[in-house]
Amino acid sequence: MNGAVTDSNAMLPRNVSDQWLDLLDEPAALVGIDDGLVRAANAQFAAALAHDPDAVRGVALSRLVRDEDAGNLAAANATADAVSLRLRFRGRGAATPLEFDCLFGPIRSGCRLLRLSSAGQAAGAAADDDNQAAAEAAELRQKLAWFREAIDKVGHSVVIFDAQGRLALCNRFYRDGYRSGDRELPPEIALEGKTYRELMELRVRYRLHKEFADDPAAFIADRVRRFEEGRDCITYLATGRVVRSQYRHLSGGNRVYISTDITELAETEEKQRATELAYRTKSQFLANMSHELRTPLNAILGFSQLIRDATAGPVDSRYRSYASDIHSAGQHLVNLINDILDLSKIEVGRMKLRETSVDIAGVVEKCCRLVHDRAHEDRLLVKQDIPAGTPYLLADELRLKQIIINLLSNAMKFTPSGGHVRIAALPRADGGLDISVSDTGIGMSAEDIAAALTPFQQIDRGVNRDYDGTGLGLPLAKTLVELHGARFEISSVPGAGTVVTIAMPAERILPRQPRHAHGGAA
Repeated sequence: MNGAVTDSNAMLPRNVSDQWLDLLDEPAALVGIDDGLVRAANAQFAAALAHDPDAVRGVALSRLVRDEDAGNLAAANATADAVSLRLRFRGRGAATPLEFDCLFGPIRSGCRLLRLSSAGQAAGAAADDDNQAAAEAAELRQKLAWFREAIDKVGHSVVIFDAQGRLALCNRFYRDGYRSGDRELPPEIALEGKTYRELMELRVRYRLHKEFADDPAAFIADRVRRFEEGRDCITYLATGRVVRSQYRHLSGGNRVYISTDITELAETEEKQRATELAYRTKSQFLANMSHELRTPLNAILGFSQLIRDATAGPVDSRYRSYASDIHSAGQHLVNLINDILDLSKIEVGRMKLRETSVDIAGVVEKCCRLVHDRAHEDRLLVKQDIPAGTPYLLADELRLKQIIINLLSNAMKFTPSGGHVRIAALPRADGGLDISVSDTGIGMSAEDIAAALTPFQQIDRGVNRDYDGTGLGLPLAKTLVELHGARFEISSVPGAGTVVTIAMPAERILPRQPRHAHGGAA
Protein backbone atom coordinates (compact mmCIF):
# COMPACT_ATOMS: atom_id res chain seq x y z
CA MET A 1 0.00 0.00 0.00
CA ASN A 2 1.43 3.35 -0.98
CA GLY A 3 -1.74 5.54 -1.04
CA ALA A 4 -3.50 7.50 1.66
CA VAL A 5 -4.06 5.71 4.93
CA THR A 6 -7.71 4.94 5.69
CA ASP A 7 -9.25 3.54 8.86
CA SER A 8 -12.67 3.55 10.48
CA ASN A 9 -11.18 5.46 13.42
CA ALA A 10 -9.11 7.84 11.36
CA MET A 11 -11.24 10.95 11.84
CA LEU A 12 -11.40 11.17 15.64
CA PRO A 13 -11.52 14.69 17.07
CA ARG A 14 -8.46 16.40 18.46
CA ASN A 15 -8.34 16.43 22.24
CA VAL A 16 -6.34 18.08 24.99
CA SER A 17 -3.44 15.59 24.57
CA ASP A 18 -3.02 16.69 20.94
CA GLN A 19 -2.71 20.26 22.06
CA TRP A 20 -0.09 19.40 24.67
CA LEU A 21 1.94 17.57 22.05
CA ASP A 22 1.79 20.75 19.98
CA LEU A 23 4.03 22.31 22.63
CA LEU A 24 6.92 20.04 21.52
CA ASP A 25 9.31 21.30 18.86
CA GLU A 26 9.40 18.05 16.87
CA PRO A 27 6.98 15.50 15.41
CA ALA A 28 5.47 13.50 18.28
CA ALA A 29 2.60 11.14 19.00
CA LEU A 30 1.19 9.02 21.82
CA VAL A 31 0.82 5.35 20.82
CA GLY A 32 -1.35 2.87 22.73
CA ILE A 33 0.40 -0.28 23.86
CA ASP A 34 -2.58 -2.64 23.76
CA ASP A 35 -3.95 -1.69 20.35
CA GLY A 36 -1.01 0.13 18.72
CA LEU A 37 -3.28 3.08 17.80
CA VAL A 38 -2.05 6.63 17.53
CA ARG A 39 -4.00 8.12 20.44
CA ALA A 40 -2.82 11.71 19.95
CA ALA A 41 -0.46 13.51 17.58
CA ASN A 42 0.76 17.04 16.99
CA ALA A 43 0.66 18.88 13.70
CA GLN A 44 4.39 18.30 13.04
CA PHE A 45 3.89 14.53 13.22
CA ALA A 46 1.11 14.59 10.63
CA ALA A 47 3.06 16.96 8.39
CA ALA A 48 6.18 14.76 8.56
CA LEU A 49 4.13 11.83 7.21
CA ALA A 50 2.43 14.06 4.60
CA HIS A 51 -1.01 13.46 6.07
CA ASP A 52 -3.77 15.74 7.23
CA PRO A 53 -3.59 16.32 11.01
CA ASP A 54 -6.88 14.48 11.69
CA ALA A 55 -5.99 11.54 9.41
CA VAL A 56 -3.41 9.93 11.68
CA ARG A 57 -5.23 9.98 15.00
CA GLY A 58 -6.98 6.69 15.74
CA VAL A 59 -4.95 4.84 13.05
CA ALA A 60 -2.77 1.84 13.92
CA LEU A 61 0.92 2.80 13.75
CA SER A 62 1.59 -0.43 11.82
CA ARG A 63 -0.65 0.92 9.03
CA LEU A 64 1.64 3.91 8.71
CA VAL A 65 4.90 1.89 8.64
CA ARG A 66 5.99 0.09 5.44
CA ASP A 67 5.63 -3.70 5.43
CA GLU A 68 9.39 -4.37 5.39
CA ASP A 69 9.79 -2.60 8.75
CA ALA A 70 6.85 -4.28 10.44
CA GLY A 71 9.13 -6.69 12.26
CA ASN A 72 11.27 -3.87 13.67
CA LEU A 73 8.16 -2.12 14.91
CA ALA A 74 6.92 -5.31 16.57
CA ALA A 75 10.29 -5.74 18.31
CA ALA A 76 10.10 -2.18 19.61
CA ASN A 77 6.61 -2.81 20.95
CA ALA A 78 7.83 -5.92 22.75
CA THR A 79 10.00 -3.95 25.19
CA ALA A 80 8.75 -1.65 27.91
CA ASP A 81 11.97 0.36 27.98
CA ALA A 82 12.90 3.29 25.78
CA VAL A 83 14.12 2.20 22.37
CA SER A 84 15.46 3.90 19.25
CA LEU A 85 15.24 2.52 15.70
CA ARG A 86 14.91 3.67 12.13
CA LEU A 87 11.58 3.11 10.36
CA ARG A 88 10.25 3.81 6.90
CA PHE A 89 6.72 5.23 6.63
CA ARG A 90 4.13 5.44 3.91
CA GLY A 91 3.60 9.06 2.96
CA ARG A 92 0.43 10.11 1.22
CA GLY A 93 1.37 10.68 -2.42
CA ALA A 94 5.07 10.17 -1.70
CA ALA A 95 6.98 8.29 -4.43
CA THR A 96 9.69 7.12 -2.04
CA PRO A 97 9.43 5.92 1.55
CA LEU A 98 9.76 8.52 4.30
CA GLU A 99 12.56 7.45 6.61
CA PHE A 100 12.89 8.65 10.21
CA ASP A 101 14.82 7.83 13.33
CA CYS A 102 12.09 6.91 15.83
CA LEU A 103 12.53 7.36 19.58
CA PHE A 104 10.02 5.33 21.60
CA GLY A 105 9.80 6.42 25.22
CA PRO A 106 9.18 4.00 28.09
CA ILE A 107 5.64 2.75 28.68
CA ARG A 108 3.57 5.01 30.96
CA SER A 109 -0.18 4.63 31.66
CA GLY A 110 -0.69 2.30 28.71
CA CYS A 111 1.00 4.62 26.20
CA ARG A 112 4.44 5.56 25.01
CA LEU A 113 5.72 8.76 23.45
CA LEU A 114 6.98 8.46 19.88
CA ARG A 115 9.22 11.20 18.48
CA LEU A 116 10.50 11.43 14.91
CA SER A 117 13.72 12.97 13.67
CA SER A 118 15.37 12.92 10.23
CA ALA A 119 17.37 9.79 9.46
CA GLY A 120 20.83 9.85 11.00
CA GLN A 121 20.30 12.78 13.35
CA ALA A 122 19.68 10.65 16.41
CA ALA A 123 22.07 7.80 15.73
CA GLY A 124 24.81 9.06 18.05
CA ALA A 125 22.58 10.23 20.87
CA ALA A 126 19.98 7.49 21.33
CA ALA A 127 20.50 7.17 25.06
CA ASP A 128 20.29 10.92 25.70
CA ASP A 129 17.21 11.18 23.49
CA ASP A 130 15.58 8.29 25.33
CA ASN A 131 16.13 10.06 28.62
CA GLN A 132 14.81 13.33 27.20
CA ALA A 133 11.75 11.56 25.80
CA ALA A 134 11.06 9.99 29.18
CA ALA A 135 11.51 13.34 30.95
CA GLU A 136 9.19 15.14 28.54
CA ALA A 137 6.57 12.44 28.85
CA ALA A 138 6.80 12.64 32.64
CA GLU A 139 6.49 16.43 32.47
CA LEU A 140 3.37 16.18 30.32
CA ARG A 141 1.81 13.73 32.74
CA GLN A 142 2.71 15.95 35.68
CA LYS A 143 1.19 19.01 34.04
CA LEU A 144 -1.97 17.09 33.26
CA ALA A 145 -2.19 15.92 36.88
CA TRP A 146 -1.67 19.47 38.13
CA PHE A 147 -4.30 20.81 35.76
CA ARG A 148 -6.86 18.20 36.80
CA GLU A 149 -6.15 18.84 40.48
CA ALA A 150 -6.43 22.62 39.98
CA ILE A 151 -9.84 22.56 38.31
CA ASP A 152 -11.09 20.04 40.88
CA LYS A 153 -10.27 22.63 43.57
CA VAL A 154 -12.25 25.36 41.82
CA GLY A 155 -15.67 25.91 43.39
CA HIS A 156 -17.41 25.86 40.00
CA SER A 157 -18.27 23.24 37.39
CA VAL A 158 -15.66 23.36 34.62
CA VAL A 159 -15.93 21.44 31.35
CA ILE A 160 -13.53 21.79 28.40
CA PHE A 161 -14.75 20.91 24.91
CA ASP A 162 -12.53 20.43 21.86
CA ALA A 163 -13.00 22.11 18.48
CA GLN A 164 -15.60 19.49 17.49
CA GLY A 165 -17.67 20.27 20.58
CA ARG A 166 -16.77 17.02 22.35
CA LEU A 167 -16.08 16.77 26.06
CA ALA A 168 -12.32 16.59 26.64
CA LEU A 169 -12.06 17.24 30.36
CA CYS A 170 -14.34 17.98 33.32
CA ASN A 171 -13.87 18.52 37.03
CA ARG A 172 -15.37 17.00 40.15
CA PHE A 173 -17.92 19.78 40.67
CA TYR A 174 -19.43 19.06 37.27
CA ARG A 175 -19.69 15.35 38.02
CA ASP A 176 -21.17 15.95 41.48
CA GLY A 177 -23.40 18.89 40.60
CA TYR A 178 -26.35 16.77 39.45
CA ARG A 179 -26.34 14.37 42.40
CA SER A 180 -29.27 14.45 44.78
CA GLY A 181 -28.89 12.43 47.97
CA ASP A 182 -27.83 8.89 47.15
CA ARG A 183 -28.84 9.17 43.51
CA GLU A 184 -26.01 8.01 41.25
CA LEU A 185 -25.33 9.76 37.98
CA PRO A 186 -25.15 7.86 34.70
CA PRO A 187 -21.46 7.62 33.70
CA GLU A 188 -22.24 9.04 30.24
CA ILE A 189 -22.80 12.48 31.77
CA ALA A 190 -19.05 12.93 32.21
CA LEU A 191 -17.81 10.66 29.40
CA GLU A 192 -15.04 12.11 27.27
CA GLY A 193 -15.89 12.33 23.59
CA LYS A 194 -19.60 13.16 24.11
CA THR A 195 -20.77 16.23 22.24
CA TYR A 196 -22.53 19.03 24.08
CA ARG A 197 -25.81 18.15 22.35
CA GLU A 198 -25.44 14.51 23.42
CA LEU A 199 -24.82 15.64 26.99
CA MET A 200 -27.93 17.82 26.95
CA GLU A 201 -29.98 14.91 25.59
CA LEU A 202 -28.71 12.76 28.47
CA ARG A 203 -29.63 15.45 31.00
CA VAL A 204 -33.15 15.55 29.60
CA ARG A 205 -33.42 11.76 29.53
CA TYR A 206 -32.38 11.48 33.17
CA ARG A 207 -34.49 14.54 34.18
CA LEU A 208 -31.60 16.52 35.62
CA HIS A 209 -33.19 19.88 34.75
CA LYS A 210 -36.52 21.51 35.57
CA GLU A 211 -36.99 23.73 32.53
CA PHE A 212 -37.61 21.20 29.76
CA ALA A 213 -40.95 19.80 30.98
CA ASP A 214 -43.03 21.53 28.30
CA ASP A 215 -40.77 21.16 25.26
CA PRO A 216 -37.56 19.11 25.68
CA ALA A 217 -36.50 19.57 22.04
CA ALA A 218 -36.78 23.36 22.26
CA PHE A 219 -34.85 23.32 25.54
CA ILE A 220 -32.00 21.32 24.01
CA ALA A 221 -31.93 23.51 20.89
CA ASP A 222 -31.76 26.67 23.01
CA ARG A 223 -28.87 25.38 25.13
CA VAL A 224 -26.91 24.15 22.11
CA ARG A 225 -27.38 27.55 20.46
CA ARG A 226 -26.12 29.32 23.57
CA PHE A 227 -23.15 26.95 23.71
CA GLU A 228 -22.22 27.70 20.09
CA GLU A 229 -22.76 31.46 20.40
CA GLY A 230 -21.14 31.84 23.82
CA ARG A 231 -24.26 33.23 25.57
CA ASP A 232 -24.85 32.78 29.30
CA CYS A 233 -28.03 31.47 30.93
CA ILE A 234 -29.58 30.50 34.26
CA THR A 235 -30.18 26.78 34.84
CA TYR A 236 -32.60 25.23 37.35
CA LEU A 237 -31.55 21.73 38.37
CA ALA A 238 -33.83 18.95 39.55
CA THR A 239 -31.89 18.95 42.83
CA GLY A 240 -33.35 22.37 43.59
CA ARG A 241 -30.07 24.18 42.95
CA VAL A 242 -29.82 27.19 40.64
CA VAL A 243 -26.66 27.76 38.56
CA ARG A 244 -25.42 30.48 36.22
CA SER A 245 -24.01 28.82 33.09
CA GLN A 246 -21.27 30.59 31.14
CA TYR A 247 -19.96 29.52 27.73
CA ARG A 248 -16.64 30.90 26.48
CA HIS A 249 -14.71 30.37 23.24
CA LEU A 250 -11.02 29.47 23.44
CA SER A 251 -8.30 29.50 20.80
CA GLY A 252 -8.35 26.76 18.17
CA GLY A 253 -12.14 26.47 18.27
CA ASN A 254 -12.16 24.92 21.75
CA ARG A 255 -14.74 25.96 24.35
CA VAL A 256 -15.04 26.03 28.10
CA TYR A 257 -18.29 25.74 30.06
CA ILE A 258 -18.35 27.13 33.61
CA SER A 259 -21.36 26.99 35.93
CA THR A 260 -21.61 28.72 39.31
CA ASP A 261 -24.06 27.77 42.04
CA ILE A 262 -26.18 30.88 42.77
CA THR A 263 -28.92 29.17 44.76
CA GLU A 264 -28.48 31.36 47.85
CA LEU A 265 -28.38 34.51 45.72
CA ALA A 266 -31.51 33.43 43.86
CA GLU A 267 -33.31 32.70 47.14
CA THR A 268 -32.30 36.11 48.49
CA GLU A 269 -33.58 37.83 45.35
CA GLU A 270 -36.84 35.88 45.58
CA LYS A 271 -37.29 36.99 49.19
CA GLN A 272 -36.57 40.57 48.17
CA ARG A 273 -39.18 40.36 45.42
CA ALA A 274 -41.70 38.93 47.90
CA THR A 275 -40.89 41.70 50.38
CA GLU A 276 -41.24 44.37 47.71
CA LEU A 277 -44.57 42.89 46.66
CA ALA A 278 -45.74 42.93 50.27
CA TYR A 279 -44.68 46.55 50.61
CA ARG A 280 -46.45 47.50 47.40
CA THR A 281 -49.58 45.65 48.51
CA LYS A 282 -49.50 47.36 51.91
CA SER A 283 -48.91 50.75 50.32
CA GLN A 284 -51.85 50.27 47.97
CA PHE A 285 -54.04 49.12 50.85
CA LEU A 286 -53.10 52.15 52.92
CA ALA A 287 -53.73 54.47 50.00
CA ASN A 288 -57.17 52.94 49.51
CA MET A 289 -57.86 53.06 53.24
CA SER A 290 -56.79 56.70 53.36
CA HIS A 291 -59.19 57.59 50.57
CA GLU A 292 -62.06 55.74 52.21
CA LEU A 293 -61.42 57.33 55.62
CA ARG A 294 -60.60 60.86 54.56
CA THR A 295 -63.99 61.50 52.92
CA PRO A 296 -66.12 60.86 56.05
CA LEU A 297 -63.42 62.38 58.28
CA ASN A 298 -63.51 65.63 56.35
CA ALA A 299 -67.27 65.76 56.91
CA ILE A 300 -66.83 65.02 60.62
CA LEU A 301 -64.13 67.67 61.00
CA GLY A 302 -66.11 70.26 59.05
CA PHE A 303 -69.44 69.85 60.85
CA SER A 304 -67.85 69.46 64.30
CA GLN A 305 -65.97 72.71 63.71
CA LEU A 306 -69.22 74.47 62.71
CA ILE A 307 -70.90 73.29 65.91
CA ARG A 308 -67.85 74.03 68.08
CA ASP A 309 -67.54 77.56 66.73
CA ALA A 310 -71.34 78.10 66.64
CA THR A 311 -71.00 79.29 63.07
CA ALA A 312 -74.63 78.60 62.14
CA GLY A 313 -76.04 80.08 65.34
CA PRO A 314 -76.09 79.66 69.13
CA VAL A 315 -75.27 76.16 70.45
CA ASP A 316 -75.53 74.86 74.00
CA SER A 317 -72.10 74.93 75.72
CA ARG A 318 -72.22 71.20 76.41
CA TYR A 319 -72.75 70.45 72.70
CA ARG A 320 -69.96 72.83 71.79
CA SER A 321 -67.69 70.91 74.18
CA TYR A 322 -68.75 67.63 72.63
CA ALA A 323 -68.13 69.01 69.15
CA SER A 324 -64.68 70.16 70.20
CA ASP A 325 -63.85 66.65 71.42
CA ILE A 326 -65.14 65.16 68.16
CA HIS A 327 -63.05 67.61 66.14
CA SER A 328 -59.89 66.84 68.17
CA ALA A 329 -60.40 63.08 67.82
CA GLY A 330 -60.99 63.44 64.09
CA GLN A 331 -57.88 65.58 63.65
CA HIS A 332 -55.88 63.01 65.63
CA LEU A 333 -57.12 60.27 63.30
CA VAL A 334 -56.16 62.33 60.23
CA ASN A 335 -52.66 62.85 61.64
CA LEU A 336 -52.37 59.13 62.32
CA ILE A 337 -53.36 58.30 58.73
CA ASN A 338 -50.83 60.82 57.40
CA ASP A 339 -48.03 59.36 59.53
CA ILE A 340 -48.80 55.79 58.44
CA LEU A 341 -48.88 56.80 54.79
CA ASP A 342 -45.59 58.68 55.11
CA LEU A 343 -43.86 55.64 56.64
CA SER A 344 -45.30 53.42 53.94
CA LYS A 345 -44.08 55.72 51.17
CA ILE A 346 -40.57 55.77 52.63
CA GLU A 347 -40.49 51.98 52.99
CA VAL A 348 -41.24 51.42 49.31
CA GLY A 349 -38.99 54.28 48.16
CA ARG A 350 -41.85 56.43 46.86
CA MET A 351 -41.26 59.50 49.02
CA LYS A 352 -39.27 62.12 47.12
CA LEU A 353 -37.76 65.14 48.83
CA ARG A 354 -38.58 68.56 47.40
CA GLU A 355 -35.29 70.19 48.30
CA THR A 356 -34.91 73.96 48.51
CA SER A 357 -32.79 76.45 50.42
CA VAL A 358 -34.32 76.43 53.93
CA ASP A 359 -33.84 79.01 56.67
CA ILE A 360 -33.57 76.76 59.72
CA ALA A 361 -34.06 79.70 62.12
CA GLY A 362 -37.33 80.62 60.43
CA VAL A 363 -38.55 77.01 60.41
CA VAL A 364 -37.80 76.59 64.13
CA GLU A 365 -39.66 79.80 64.96
CA LYS A 366 -42.76 78.64 63.04
CA CYS A 367 -42.71 75.20 64.71
CA CYS A 368 -42.43 76.74 68.17
CA ARG A 369 -45.44 78.94 67.47
CA LEU A 370 -47.44 75.84 66.50
CA VAL A 371 -46.78 74.13 69.85
CA HIS A 372 -47.17 77.33 71.89
CA ASP A 373 -50.73 76.64 73.05
CA ARG A 374 -49.95 73.14 74.22
CA ALA A 375 -46.80 74.31 76.00
CA HIS A 376 -48.86 76.96 77.78
CA GLU A 377 -51.52 74.44 78.82
CA ASP A 378 -48.89 72.02 80.19
CA ARG A 379 -46.90 74.86 81.84
CA LEU A 380 -43.74 74.09 79.88
CA LEU A 381 -41.06 76.52 78.74
CA VAL A 382 -39.95 76.01 75.12
CA LYS A 383 -36.68 77.80 74.34
CA GLN A 384 -35.06 78.55 70.96
CA ASP A 385 -31.29 78.83 70.70
CA ILE A 386 -30.46 79.49 67.05
CA PRO A 387 -27.33 81.70 66.75
CA ALA A 388 -27.19 84.63 64.37
CA GLY A 389 -25.63 83.64 61.07
CA THR A 390 -26.83 80.01 61.25
CA PRO A 391 -26.55 78.79 57.66
CA TYR A 392 -29.36 77.67 55.41
CA LEU A 393 -29.98 74.00 54.72
CA LEU A 394 -30.59 72.14 51.48
CA ALA A 395 -33.70 70.26 52.61
CA ASP A 396 -37.39 69.60 52.13
CA GLU A 397 -38.93 72.37 54.23
CA LEU A 398 -42.25 70.59 54.77
CA ARG A 399 -40.52 67.40 55.98
CA LEU A 400 -38.10 69.41 58.14
CA LYS A 401 -41.06 71.07 59.88
CA GLN A 402 -42.64 67.63 60.32
CA ILE A 403 -39.43 66.35 61.97
CA ILE A 404 -39.08 69.30 64.35
CA ILE A 405 -42.77 69.33 65.36
CA ASN A 406 -42.63 65.58 66.06
CA LEU A 407 -39.51 66.03 68.22
CA LEU A 408 -40.93 69.02 70.10
CA SER A 409 -44.26 67.25 70.68
CA ASN A 410 -42.50 64.11 71.89
CA ALA A 411 -40.29 66.10 74.28
CA MET A 412 -43.27 68.02 75.68
CA LYS A 413 -45.29 64.82 76.11
CA PHE A 414 -42.68 63.27 78.43
CA THR A 415 -41.70 66.41 80.35
CA PRO A 416 -43.56 67.17 83.62
CA SER A 417 -45.21 70.54 84.21
CA GLY A 418 -42.71 73.24 85.00
CA GLY A 419 -40.05 71.58 82.85
CA HIS A 420 -38.05 72.95 79.95
CA VAL A 421 -37.79 71.97 76.24
CA ARG A 422 -34.97 73.50 74.22
CA ILE A 423 -34.24 73.48 70.49
CA ALA A 424 -30.77 74.57 69.35
CA ALA A 425 -28.50 74.63 66.33
CA LEU A 426 -24.74 74.29 66.50
CA PRO A 427 -22.23 74.21 63.60
CA ARG A 428 -19.72 71.34 63.67
CA ALA A 429 -16.00 71.43 62.92
CA ASP A 430 -16.48 69.23 59.86
CA GLY A 431 -18.78 71.81 58.26
CA GLY A 432 -22.02 70.09 59.23
CA LEU A 433 -24.79 71.34 61.51
CA ASP A 434 -26.33 69.73 64.60
CA ILE A 435 -29.98 70.52 65.37
CA SER A 436 -30.92 69.25 68.84
CA VAL A 437 -34.10 69.04 70.89
CA SER A 438 -33.51 68.51 74.62
CA ASP A 439 -35.86 68.25 77.56
CA THR A 440 -35.91 67.85 81.33
CA GLY A 441 -38.36 64.96 81.14
CA ILE A 442 -38.47 61.43 82.45
CA GLY A 443 -35.63 60.16 80.22
CA MET A 444 -35.20 56.72 78.72
CA SER A 445 -33.06 53.63 79.18
CA ALA A 446 -31.33 51.92 76.25
CA GLU A 447 -34.25 49.48 76.06
CA ASP A 448 -36.72 52.36 76.07
CA ILE A 449 -34.88 54.06 73.19
CA ALA A 450 -35.03 50.90 71.09
CA ALA A 451 -38.76 50.59 71.78
CA ALA A 452 -39.38 54.27 71.05
CA LEU A 453 -37.78 53.91 67.62
CA THR A 454 -40.01 50.94 66.76
CA PRO A 455 -43.24 51.90 64.98
CA PHE A 456 -46.44 51.64 67.09
CA GLN A 457 -44.56 51.05 70.36
CA GLN A 458 -44.93 53.54 73.21
CA ILE A 459 -43.30 54.35 76.54
CA ASP A 460 -45.68 55.26 79.33
CA ARG A 461 -44.27 55.40 82.83
CA GLY A 462 -43.22 57.49 85.77
CA VAL A 463 -45.39 60.64 85.59
CA ASN A 464 -49.11 61.05 86.21
CA ARG A 465 -49.92 62.24 82.69
CA ASP A 466 -51.70 60.67 79.73
CA TYR A 467 -49.15 59.88 77.02
CA ASP A 468 -51.36 59.96 74.00
CA GLY A 469 -49.99 59.11 70.57
CA THR A 470 -49.50 56.22 68.20
CA GLY A 471 -45.83 55.45 68.61
CA LEU A 472 -45.04 56.78 65.13
CA GLY A 473 -43.53 60.19 65.98
CA LEU A 474 -39.90 59.21 66.62
CA PRO A 475 -39.73 56.41 64.00
CA LEU A 476 -41.11 58.76 61.34
CA ALA A 477 -38.79 61.59 62.37
CA LYS A 478 -35.77 59.27 62.26
CA THR A 479 -36.73 57.94 58.83
CA LEU A 480 -37.21 61.44 57.42
CA VAL A 481 -33.86 62.56 58.87
CA GLU A 482 -32.06 59.62 57.27
CA LEU A 483 -33.85 60.35 53.98
CA HIS A 484 -31.92 63.65 54.05
CA GLY A 485 -28.65 61.75 54.49
CA ALA A 486 -28.34 62.93 58.10
CA ARG A 487 -27.79 61.01 61.34
CA PHE A 488 -30.46 60.65 64.02
CA GLU A 489 -28.99 60.30 67.51
CA ILE A 490 -30.63 59.91 70.94
CA SER A 491 -28.89 60.25 74.29
CA SER A 492 -30.92 59.88 77.45
CA VAL A 493 -30.69 59.06 81.14
CA PRO A 494 -33.75 57.86 83.08
CA GLY A 495 -34.96 60.71 85.29
CA ALA A 496 -32.57 63.24 83.72
CA GLY A 497 -34.11 64.07 80.34
CA THR A 498 -33.38 63.31 76.70
CA VAL A 499 -31.43 64.93 73.85
CA VAL A 500 -32.31 64.11 70.23
CA THR A 501 -29.78 65.32 67.64
CA ILE A 502 -30.15 65.70 63.88
CA ALA A 503 -26.61 65.69 62.47
CA MET A 504 -26.87 67.34 59.04
CA PRO A 505 -23.90 66.56 56.74
CA ALA A 506 -21.66 69.31 55.38
CA GLU A 507 -22.95 68.87 51.82
CA ARG A 508 -26.40 70.11 52.94
CA ILE A 509 -25.10 73.36 54.41
CA LEU A 510 -25.65 76.50 52.29
CA PRO A 511 -24.23 80.00 52.84
CA ARG A 512 -26.53 82.76 54.06
CA GLN A 513 -26.50 86.41 54.95
CA PRO A 514 -26.01 87.25 58.64
CA ARG A 515 -29.26 87.78 60.50
CA HIS A 516 -30.48 88.45 64.04
CA ALA A 517 -30.52 85.58 66.50
CA HIS A 518 -33.80 83.86 67.21
CA GLY A 519 -34.32 83.38 70.90
CA GLY A 520 -36.88 83.51 73.64
CA ALA A 521 -39.56 81.29 75.05
CA ALA A 522 -42.76 79.94 73.57
